[in-house]
Parts: sequence; structure tokens; C-alpha cells
Amino acid sequence: MSNLPSGTEQFLAANNEAYEWLVREITTHASTWHPELLLRRIEAAAKFASNCHTGRFADGAIENLALRIGRELREPAQTSSERLPRADCRRRVLHYFDRVHAVGGHTRTLMHWALHDRSSRHSLVLAFQEDVPVPPGVEKAIAGSGGTITRLPETPSRIERALFLRHLAKQADLVVLHHSAWDSLPVVAFAVEGLPPIAVLNHADHIFWLGSSVTDLVINLRSASIPHSRDRRFVENNAALPIPLADDPAPAKKQSVRRQMGMADDEIVLLSVARAEKYRPCGEHDFVATASRILESEPSAHVFVVGESAEGISRHISYPLHPRLHFVGQLEDPSPYRAAADIYLESFPFGSNTALLEAALAGLPVVPAPSPLSPQLIAGDDGLWEIISNPSDQQEYVSRAARLMREPEVRRKLGTVLRERMLARNVASGWLVELGRVYARTDHLVHSPHPIPIAPSIAEDADLGLCLWQVMSGDGAPAAVRHGGLSPAVTQGTFARQRVGDFGTARRIVLSALASAPLDSASWKLAKFSLRSHVGAALRWLRNGDPLLGS
Repeated sequence: MSNLPSGTEQFLAANNEAYEWLVREITTHASTWHPELLLRRIEAAAKFASNCHTGRFADGAIENLALRIGRELREPAQTSSERLPRADCRRRVLHYFDRVHAVGGHTRTLMHWALHDRSSRHSLVLAFQEDVPVPPGVEKAIAGSGGTITRLPETPSRIERALFLRHLAKQADLVVLHHSAWDSLPVVAFAVEGLPPIAVLNHADHIFWLGSSVTDLVINLRSASIPHSRDRRFVENNAALPIPLADDPAPAKKQSVRRQMGMADDEIVLLSVARAEKYRPCGEHDFVATASRILESEPSAHVFVVGESAEGISRHISYPLHPRLHFVGQLEDPSPYRAAADIYLESFPFGSNTALLEAALAGLPVVPAPSPLSPQLIAGDDGLWEIISNPSDQQEYVSRAARLMREPEVRRKLGTVLRERMLARNVASGWLVELGRVYARTDHLVHSPHPIPIAPSIAEDADLGLCLWQVMSGDGAPAAVRHGGLSPAVTQGTFARQRVGDFGTARRIVLSALASAPLDSASWKLAKFSLRSHVGAALRWLRNGDPLLGS
């Protein structure tokens, strides 16, 4: 076993026991529940498995039930069962999102794909966009390719939405799923033959997701994910595709940008960009403390973090922030900070692939994340990793940053090499060559949905590391519960059982903790947390008729 903290196995075991309880509930009632209720429960199980790692990345125990629902659906009589022919020679690619956001590398991947690839007509279908506006860049890219944006009908019925999605797919030559991990609609919609090939863009290779049963090809964003998709998701057909990027033809001058942002010309500016939870400490993996060590080694250095605020990160640390460590919050466009920066630091415990690649494209020398809790929690672009590697530990991470701060010529040379590699593989014609290899496979695939195996829980070091990060970075249980004196079997056992709706077992765990340690404040904090969660579930029941909705 690696240097993971003692008791880490108990976190995963608690998650697995809660998940298996929920699966038993689902399978016991599957034949009597209405399909809509069954799908909601399947999604609840998948959402739990994606947020609270159980040692699985796909599972036929729940997914095959959704597949069966899709196979048994009766399509409306007026709906054509035939696929529609092309109007011209261009490939018709339909991208499926449940919701597209203004911020995030996943949205930019879609936008750049549609912008670069003029051999295809790209359309977008949105399942649950509701009143959230589609980012203008996405609208422009889809319209520029000759495609359309469609929102699924605003109905609470998953069955109706799935049938509409199936009908749309018949107008395409390839469907690319960019769905959320727990979204059951693609499984239901694409459970039958006679549809175009279905590919999954594996933007969430670190978590459990539904969809393997209807996937004809997994498009991984790094080749390291291919054996993982094959062995842990049960999908034999895999390809690797670099994340597409767009180069800024006229980058802003560093000095002028710095003056506008109040930075001095002689400062050494280090930048990191990622979602807030990716910076939250997890045992020894502490970005904030490590960044402080970097700053202590160079008095003129400042670290700017885009994606998290000072207030947000302070809830997860027990020490004051370094005065030259600046958390600037979430920004839709972090490019001014890239223009002002000298060095890029990958976030950890969880890296941010697109942000790191955009920094490399901007010509910044990159310090990758140190030895990870799990290989799926760090960036891993194939081309970039032929040039740089991950530091073996946080001391090497600090040492690499310190050398780049001391030696401007080393910074310049590394930044130039990384930019050239990005231009060759991730931008325009270079990326299109990689995309062409993927299309050469999808153009000859035949859609073949099929059941997948029932997955056992696996507790390898990478699984344990992923589970630990989810526990330590999550917002669900208060810090006093996660870090108190109680064992993980008690704290995570209570939390996990609450999440899946097994309130009876959660109550027994809490009562046992109170009986064995009645004077321990952690026991009473756990009891308070459990009671509050139980009340919240009761309110959800009154509002939605299902205590698991919103869990």
C-alpha cells in the first residue's frame, strides 16, 4: 500500500456498503416500480457512485436496468424508424450535453472542436439547459459549422426526453456524448440498434459514469485512460484525442497587462487555474502550503489562483494565507492572468488539464502536479508528457518552481518548447490530423448496444486515493465530522448511508457512537449532522416525493 493515511480503506468500504444497499433496493423493486421512478433511482445510485467512489467506474447492476427500459420503449407511430440521409457530403455530428456552462474546459472543447472541424456539420442537443443561456462562443461555433442547437422538451418525463433524443440521433452520422456521470437519458435513448455510432468523450475519466452499454467508442483525452476505459468501464473500442485549443494570434504585452492589473514589472508571477475543489488539501497533498513554500524561496514572487476565492479556501485550511498568495475567484476569461504570468503551477490534489494546456500554448513554462493520489486526478496530455514529467513529491514541485524563478532563460526555453508542441498537436491542422484518426474509426462503426458486467468493488491504491480526495474535498459533511476523532467507518458510514437514503442504518451508527463515546464532542456533532440531513430528506420528500432527489 502507498503512503495514504491510515483508515483510508474504511472510506471506500463505507461507500461500497451504502451503494450495495441502494442497488439491492433498486433490484428488489425494479419489476414493480414505474420506469420513471426506476430511472430516478438509477440516477441517484450513479450520482452517489460518482461523488463517493465505491471502487467501480461502471456497473451493469444498475445500467442494464436502464438499458432494458430503453429497449422496451414503444416509439410514437408518427416517428420514423429510418435514419435520415445526408443533405450533402459533410459528416453530421450531434453533440449531447445535459447542460453547457460558461466556464470550464469542457465547454471550450466543444467550441474549439466545432470551430476547427469544417469537414463536419456540428449540432448540439441540450437535455437540461432550462433557463441557463448558452455561451455565445458555443452558439457562434455551432452556427458557423452549419449546425443547430436543440433543447429537449421541458417535461419531467425522462422517457419522453429519451425518445426525442433518439429521434434526433437518426438525423446524425455520429453522436458524441458529453453527458454528466449520472445522466440516464443516453442509455435509454440509444438502447436500440439502427442508430448512428455513439461515442463518449471521456471528460470525466476519474469518476463512475453511466453509458458504457450504449458506447461504441470511448474518445479518451489521454492514452493513459485507454486501459482504464477498457478494464474498468468494459468498453473495448477506445481512441485518444488531444484537447483542442485555439491560439491567440495577438497576445497582449506582458508589461501593459501587468500595469492594468496592478502588478510590478519586476515581480515574478506564478499562475494556477482550476475549479475551487481542486485546491482543497487532502492529507499531505496541500497546494496552499506548498505554494507558500515557493513564495518563501523568492521575495519578489506572487502566486495568483483563478477559480477559488480566499474566503472559499480558508474554510479548508487551519492556517493563514501567505500575503503573496492571491485567490482571485472564478473568472470566465483568465487570459489576462496568463498574459501577465511567468510560470504556471498545476493545481493539486486535482489537476486541470485544459487550463494547463492553455498555459503551455501561451508559452508559459509548466510545473506539473506532484505524485498524485490517483493517476486520474492529474493532467496527462500525451504530447506534453514527452517533454515534462510529474515531480516525484512536493519538494521536487517546489524545487522546479524555484529553478524557473531563478533562471529566466530556462523559463523561456521550456515555454517555447511547450508552445511548439501545443501548436503541433492541439491547434488547427495538427489537431485535425488527430481528429481524422478518430473519424476513420467512427465512420465504420455500427451501433451495438449490449449489457455490461456487474462490477465488483476494487480497492487498489488509485481507488483509495480517489475516494480520499472526494471525502476531504467535499462540502457534504462538515469539517468537524470529517476530521474529528471518530473512525472513518463511523463518519463516512453515517454520511454515505444518509446520502443513499438508508436512514435506519445511519441512525444505528450514530447511536452506537454516542453510546461508546458519550463525552466526545465529535459524536454529538455527528448526531447533529445526521439529524439535519434526515430533516432535509423529509423536506425533499414533501417537495419531490423522493428523498434522494437533490442528494
